[in-house]
Amino acid sequence: MSARFPRNFTALQYSTALVVVALLVAPATPWLVGGASAADGSFEPSVVTEQQGDIVNITVNTDSAGTVNLGSPDQGFWMQVGVNKGTTTLRLNTYKAAQADEYARNERVWASNGNVRSVDLRTDPLDGPLDTAEYEMNVTVGGVEQAVGGFVVEERSTDGISTRLAPKDTKVDSLAANEVTNATTALPANGTVARGDWLVVGVDATGLDGVVSKRVLDGDRHGLSMSFTQSNRRMNVDLNEFDGDSVERLVRHPDGEGFYLFVDTSDHDIQPGDWYNATFSVGSDGPLADDREAVSTDVRIVDRKVNLDYEGDEMVVDGETRVSARTTLAPGTKINVTARDEKIPPFRKPRTLTISNDREFATTFDFSDLEPGREFEIRLRDQNQRHDAVVAGGTTVETTTEAPETNTTEPTETATDEPTETTTQPTDAPTDTAEPTDTTTAAPETSGDGVTQVSPGPHTQRAVVESSGGGVPGFDALVALVALAAAGLLAVRRS
Repeated sequence: MSARFPRNFTALQYSTALVVVALLVAPATPWLVGGASAADGSFEPSVVTEQQGDIVNITVNTDSAGTVNLGSPDQGFWMQVGVNKGTTTLRLNTYKAAQADEYARNERVWASNGNVRSVDLRTDPLDGPLDTAEYEMNVTVGGVEQAVGGFVVEERSTDGISTRLAPKDTKVDSLAANEVTNATTALPANGTVARGDWLVVGVDATGLDGVVSKRVLDGDRHGLSMSFTQSNRRMNVDLNEFDGDSVERLVRHPDGEGFYLFVDTSDHDIQPGDWYNATFSVGSDGPLADDREAVSTDVRIVDRKVNLDYEGDEMVVDGETRVSARTTLAPGTKINVTARDEKIPPFRKPRTLTISNDREFATTFDFSDLEPGREFEIRLRDQNQRHDAVVAGGTTVETTTEAPETNTTEPTETATDEPTETTTQPTDAPTDTAEPTDTTTAAPETSGDGVTQVSPGPHTQRAVVESSGGGVPGFDALVALVALAAAGLLAVRRS
């Protein structure tokens, strides 16, 4: 219907009437006066996806302060978030987003870039994470929609577990998520960890980023559990076990898909020789799994050992010499090796080495300035070890100690019917039982083994038959006379 004016309207009245009409219709036609017609907005990207329980990143751009609508009344979740002009990156925790009675606003949604002015949950609070679904979203300025988009919540999963290790002096408290891989070394299945080094257990799972922390890994909350159970029993000692809530630190994966647990193996009553089973599980009694999901791995704890590679009681060196060792310590551990001697002229050759991924280390010392045969030490100060070493080519004097003469040797067996053979020829004296013609012979010496020894000097020597009587010369003739007398007496008695 068009507006009609009386014919007697003057030009001024006509112009005034047009202005009034324009003012009356202005609120209904904003593009005539600017304002909201100049507003603009966008989502980058327009659709984002995360797993149930994880945190969604939603980036929105507006040239005026606006409102981001997440979800809708029809989907059972509708949250309105006020944002300022410019670019805002919202972090929506899909585990806690609708649990307004349980968690504070800044735990449910916050901004990693820009600011959040207000948060209003327009639907009833939930007691669990958002369901898996495709959710609507838009941004409005002054009640006028400027851009649309969506976010998708997918099914989560528990995918695997692995073990790593790190030197005991690693500063785990200040370790960032993107530094974990470089600061640790992958451990083979059923690998060993030296007591005192860090055991690092990595859990590969989605849907945990919105809720996981050390304190929830006790199995009593949210259905999440991380257990460490000794699998080899010590005699008369109960099996040791502890939970993830008691370990030293939890670090989330940089991509948000899982976490790392750092365990100090010098604590928790862990002993060398123990085997431990590490198991992460998501229980069916929690909101993240309909059926129990679990992954596990095993590790063995060993003594801290460093074994230098050499044979014998001492290391033999020669000029340029490679000193190497094998160890149970974690790769990346620093080892201080020093060759030294305090004797004149003294010397000291220090080295600081790093254990390789193969758990070995090696270095080369130049000993060419040392004289052959010089003895010194190789020291590993961190392990309180000292090893003897010697320069090759030294002269070794072998000393043979002769056993002293004793009179305890086995006696020479002499037949009673054969004379002892001598090297001194007898004189022309008759070979009967007469005494030797040389009466100047010194008194004989008798050894403890019954061998008659004659003092040196000119003399005449004959064989002497040894007897049980001690081997006294002339004693055999006396025995013969006694026997003859006894025979005569016996003959008289018989007659």
